[in-house]
Amino acid sequence: MLSKTNSDEDNIRKLFSEDENTDDIDNQDELIEGLHQLKMLDPACGSGAFPMGVLQKMIHALEKLDPNGKKWIDKKVNQIPDADLRNMIKRKFESENFDFSRKMGVIQNSIYGVDIQPVATEISRLRCFLTIIVEERIDDTAKNRGIDPLPNLDFKFVTANSLISLEEKSISVMDFGDTKDLHDELASIRKKYLQAHGAEKKDLREEFEDIQTKIFKQGSDNKRDVQLSGWNPFVNVSCGWFDPNWMFGVDGFDIVIGNPPYVFTRDVNFGIDFKEYVKNNYYGDISLDKKSKSRQSGKINLFAIFLLRGKQLISETGNLIYIMPNNILRGTVYDVIRHDLITNSELKKIVDLGHGIFSKVTASTILLQIGKTMKIDNKTEIITDVVSLNNSLYKKKFIKQDLFLENTSYTINIMLNKKQMRLSGKIKRDRRTLGDFCLDIIEGIVAHKHLIFDKKESDFPVLIEGKDIKPFFIRECSNFINGNTNEIHR
Repeated sequence: MLSKTNSDEDNIRKLFSEDENTDDIDNQDELIEGLHQLKMLDPACGSGAFPMGVLQKMIHALEKLDPNGKKWIDKKVNQIPDADLRNMIKRKFESENFDFSRKMGVIQNSIYGVDIQPVATEISRLRCFLTIIVEERIDDTAKNRGIDPLPNLDFKFVTANSLISLEEKSISVMDFGDTKDLHDELASIRKKYLQAHGAEKKDLREEFEDIQTKIFKQGSDNKRDVQLSGWNPFVNVSCGWFDPNWMFGVDGFDIVIGNPPYVFTRDVNFGIDFKEYVKNNYYGDISLDKKSKSRQSGKINLFAIFLLRGKQLISETGNLIYIMPNNILRGTVYDVIRHDLITNSELKKIVDLGHGIFSKVTASTILLQIGKTMKIDNKTEIITDVVSLNNSLYKKKFIKQDLFLENTSYTINIMLNKKQMRLSGKIKRDRRTLGDFCLDIIEGIVAHKHLIFDKKESDFPVLIEGKDIKPFFIRECSNFINGNTNEIHR
């Protein structure tokens, strides 16, 4: 919103606060336009919690700025290409069902999600349906009691691998000549399909599939066309690639938000092809002068790859906002990623959330906000000791972003101030570390979530975590572990 309006951060905070007073909110018409243009994506949407959360925040903001909905509806309806959807929103609006009209418009224009699991995509669509249904009004005198068919969300929540991109257009293979018009036709169908039903819905599906077949026949030697012709959005089967422009008609998102999975490749069989893809398409673009720990160990955690992918998906003025483990800030396996973030991105904000945010997740978590491009002399906002984010009950400081480059392994130490960081740098210079005397340094046990319990069961031993170890003593621990040695990694 900051990049789409002349508003400052305080004005945006007022807009999204629970306070219903709008007298001190400036640039209200401009804010309505900014909300209209907003595009958000959750690339690992799961049950759809983040997309629905964004939807509710946007609806609340629109209610404050435009209580009777006229300004937003006039702007929105005139830009809807599909006549049926345009007429339906007008009809709902004229019956004073403002929330229905707002929600349909926001869903149609702003909300997008991807997940590799078909069941997750279905749940996200279901939540979307439910939030629309609750706004319907029954009219016993109207056709179908005034209830319109639910929208088709096949092109709003897709089942695909967010981490694998669509093959780029090849200069040597003509995938734009004969097939360009066909690609444009598919894009047109995608826009019309949202509110199609009955025979029209069936016809659009058949037309989509026929055009895909033509593309395959005309460009069967072109990997990109093979990928495109193989995607069937009408069956909930996971697609092996994801492209926001092709699937959603969006080149870059204003917000990419989520809580990406915390999974090491050693725990799941991702296959050699996937590991090679990550190595070539993610780590191949970022490098250090010396061989980094991440490449030596071969450890790949999906949340780190989602971080790099999220940077690709945001627009030039967009924001990437993830909840993720705080070891991304200091773990040696992520040194190459930190170096890339510090030198090529804008580290806008880091919020220390501590532990206990998610049940059975032992890792302490942070909220990380990143911009696309590094800004000279950027200062990262650091928030710690959080009591309440909504009520601004926390400690805040700013650290010059490029200072992190002076730290060993480019550690992003959010607990030190500027003077302490410089002192730490002096201590680290001209010294030898434990790593100089050891072949390798590894973690202790690595336990899966299903082995960890917050209540003692049977003869399960206490789980001592890093946060439990204090100077000169070990505090009372809060978790227990199933000591099955066949499932615990060392």
